[in-house]
Amino acid sequence: MAISSVLGSSALLPAGLGFRNVIINGAMQIAQRSTSVASLTSGETYRTLDRYTSAFGTTGTWTESQSTDAPPGFGNSMKLQCTTANGSLSASSYLIWGQNIEGQNVQQFAKGTSSAKPFAVSFWVKAFQTGTFVAELYDNTNSRQVTKTFTINASETWEYKTIQFPADATGAFANSNANALSLYFWVVAGTTFTSGTATGSWSSASNANRAAGLSVNGASSTSNYFQFTGLQLEQNYQPTPFEQRPYGVELALCQRYYALLASGVNAHIGVGAYGTNTQIEIQTSVPVSMRTTPTIACVTGTNYYVCYGLNFTADYLNSINIDVVSTSNNWILLYNNNEVSATAGNPALVRGNDAAARIAFSAEL
Repeated sequence: MAISSVLGSSALLPAGLGFRNVIINGAMQIAQRSTSVASLTSGETYRTLDRYTSAFGTTGTWTESQSTDAPPGFGNSMKLQCTTANGSLSASSYLIWGQNIEGQNVQQFAKGTSSAKPFAVSFWVKAFQTGTFVAELYDNTNSRQVTKTFTINASETWEYKTIQFPADATGAFANSNANALSLYFWVVAGTTFTSGTATGSWSSASNANRAAGLSVNGASSTSNYFQFTGLQLEQNYQPTPFEQRPYGVELALCQRYYALLASGVNAHIGVGAYGTNTQIEIQTSVPVSMRTTPTIACVTGTNYYVCYGLNFTADYLNSINIDVVSTSNNWILLYNNNEVSATAGNPALVRGNDAAARIAFSAEL
């Protein structure tokens, strides 16, 4: 008997329940770049878990990693571990992590209209240090923000937290592939970011309000760590249970922003031909349509890549670059024009030739 005849013509889930979580990789399962990066002291970028960016400024030294320590129902968490403390913060100190969200994925909040909807955030958190911390929604389209505090009550214990952020009838999110909304968590902040007031209401962006209410210095000791998982942001008045999406679905959502092509010895990169006797053209593809025209992230090194031509003759390459990108057909043409030598027109197969060889494409926000 067909499923539809048992359940009727309606969808398997009530309307609005599927894909309600606008956070991608909320269960912290996907880590295409790395599972651990140490010695972090400054800068903002994507480092380990897909879709999550972290920013460090005068807050000691940290390690960011994907951990297998997680509450029941989850297999992974994101962990920030302090390895060199800073007990005396400067005014401009900060440690923030979170996710940037493109405008096309947040239109359901109807922000900037009379029908604006509230934002519900839920997550699991575990930390050595107890105290009050800050979650922030930042409207990048209109430079508006709202912050609310949450409390870690017990040391080294997984706790479930929920936060309700109000609707905002001012400033619509851009309906585009640009960064419209960011969800940030403040672990460390100096007075530049804490001297204002955490009103819990939307207002024009002000640095003084961004981490207002943060009660402790998260960088005060090398015992300090912070772990998060089960992160969900949805259009609702109250958070709903975490939406567990299949691993393959979550991976494909991540690959819109970052797609790992090849890593390690013998990893397949693509096939092509020698355009001239000193240039090779290599065609490859990405698994999904990326957010925008990607850039290449190629780890370079002596003989990191190998090109096999006629009779499996090897040409060794140190680097590979992007030539042409077709965003509609998901194919990318790569090239190297100064490290090869063969007869023009000869076919070629390109692979990784070193454990450190790695090529990925990035279209991050």
